[in-house]
Order: sequence, then structure tokens, then C-alpha cells
Amino acid sequence: MTVRVGIPRALFFYLYYPLWQAFFEALGAECVVSAPTHRGILEVGATRATGENCLPLKLYLGHVRALLGRVDYLFTPLIRTLAYEEENCARLRGLPDLVRALIPEAPPILAPEIDVEGGTWKLTSAVLDLGLHFTRNPLRIRKAVEQAQVAHRTYETMLQRGIPLPEALSLLSAGKFGPFEDTIEWSGKTGGSDNSNRATFADSDDLEEPLRIALVGHAYNLYDEYVNHRLIARLQALGVALFTSAAVSEETARESIAKLDFKHYWTFEHELVGAAAYYLGQEQVDGMIVVVSFACGTDAVMLETLQELSSRFNVPLLNLVLDEHSGEAGLVTRIEAFVDVLARRKTLGVRHTAVSGTA
Repeated sequence: MTVRVGIPRALFFYLYYPLWQAFFEALGAECVVSAPTHRGILEVGATRATGENCLPLKLYLGHVRALLGRVDYLFTPLIRTLAYEEENCARLRGLPDLVRALIPEAPPILAPEIDVEGGTWKLTSAVLDLGLHFTRNPLRIRKAVEQAQVAHRTYETMLQRGIPLPEALSLLSAGKFGPFEDTIEWSGKTGGSDNSNRATFADSDDLEEPLRIALVGHAYNLYDEYVNHRLIARLQALGVALFTSAAVSEETARESIAKLDFKHYWTFEHELVGAAAYYLGQEQVDGMIVVVSFACGTDAVMLETLQELSSRFNVPLLNLVLDEHSGEAGLVTRIEAFVDVLARRKTLGVRHTAVSGTA
């Protein structure tokens, strides 16, 4: 009987699902992913969460509940560090324990500890222990790791070459791309509606070319359409060209951060600060929209840096804070007003200019 591994469609899912899927399927397991977020998932998660839990954690708990009764294991990795001299959010570091405490009826949890600072041996041991749940053959586990690494590189290449994140996930999950990531080409006509990673120029009656907006945020905020009220589709309907943080490689984002006069601290800082620094440094955007979650402490800290960056480069910034409210009128009004301001600003010939200073 095939072992079923449950993977919540939240948090790290948007970054690492192709890697996880390749690893588990190479070991003969079946990956079961929770459905896209809907009102019921959020409501259930909120009832299980404590008062200080942020919106992404409430969503995660809701997605865990949606998997109960359908899987043999729940995969909830404990990600401490992904690089030296940086820290992950304390709540994410305790995610497996949080799930065990708040959803005691959850199936056995697979929680490998990912800690780069612990050294290669600690990381290797964590992956080996995870694989031993499915096979006693270490060579088979090693082969599964290799296949997972190829899948992850392929996924990253697809994003950097302009394939929208939801489309890339769908194609890889269906096995539409092989392991030869260097041969990937995309015409933009695969049937998806989200071309947010690539600048797709639309016609405009008022401007010679469309507005260019950097859309910066964690992937779980940018691509959960229920929580963000179809933000990407709404922006595209306004005729803007979007540049998302998903299209900036981690290496490029980290290099962009290194050029700034402040210390990189948070594990996923490259998704916000790194991507913003890259787009602003390339002088290719007219404005920037930053999407963060309500009650997220790390996002609040990074937002200050982003505001200073936008001032340095003379680029307007709109901050959108996602919460549990289902009303979308306020969000729609704000993005429409922001786009209107950018259009007027561009019509008047206000230029994107870097200003010296410390971020």
C-alpha cells in the first residue's frame, strides 16, 4: 500500500514543493496537497490558533486540518537556518511543535531539522532519517535527494525564465518538464492567466508604455488568491507590467542585499528586501507594492528597510497588509489609486533617481 504524505498548501509549499514531491515520489510515497485556500480553511485555522499567531500560521493550521483522514504522515519541516549568520522566524522554527500542540489529532509528523549552521553532517543525518521512514536502502535515499535537487533547480530556472509560479508548480507536478533545466523555454501560452514574473506590456491610452510595478512579498502572500483577493489578476487588469520577487533568484537577491549598507538578518529577507533592492537598483520600475501579513513581526521590521529603499530611489511604495477580513473593496480602491498616482507621476516626467544614503 502506498504511503501518503500530506503537505499543507501554505508557507514553504510555494518555494519547495517540487523538491519535496520529487524526494517522496522517488521513495515510492504519494504526496497529498491540501486544496487552495477558501473561507472554511481560514476559519478552521483561526479557531485552532492562539491570539498571537499571525495570518500565515492560521492558514497553515487550517490546511493541516484539511488533510486529516487523508494521509499517513504530515510533512512539516523545521527550518532553523538556510544560510550562515541569519535567523528564521521563531514561530516557524517551532512549527512542528505548534502543530502538535494545537492539532493533537494530526497524524505522525515528519519534521526534519534543516539547519545549515549545524554543518553538513547534521543536515545529511536529518535527510537520511526522513528517508528511513520509506526505505532502509541509503543508496535509494541518496538517489531521491539527487532527483529532488534537480527538480528544485528546474523550478527555479522556470521562474527566472518568466514562467509564473502557479504555472511552474502545475507543470512540474504533472511531470511536464524533465531534468534538463537548461533547455527550458516558455512561450507564455501554456494556458495560465498569471504572467506576473515577466513584464508583459499592455496597451495604454495615456502612456507610451505601461507602468512597471515591482510586486514584493513572500510567495505565500503573493500566490494565495483567497487571502490577497486575486491581487495579481487585478493589477494585470489595470494594464500594468508586474515584476514579482519570485522571478529574482535567491543568489541575485542576496547579491543585491550585500550592496546595501545594512546587515542581512532574516532567513527569507531576500524575498522582500533582496528583490526590491534588485528592481530598484536596475531602475526598471515606476512603483513598488509590498505585501505583508498582519501580525508578522519580521515583515514589520523589513518594511522599514523597504520604505527607506523606496525613498532612496525616489520610487513610490504601497504597503498592503493582508488580514482575515473577507472584504476586498478597500484593497481594490488602494491599488487603483496607487496606479492612478503612478500614471500621473509618469505623465509629468518624474524620474526614477537614486539618492545617496543608508538603508
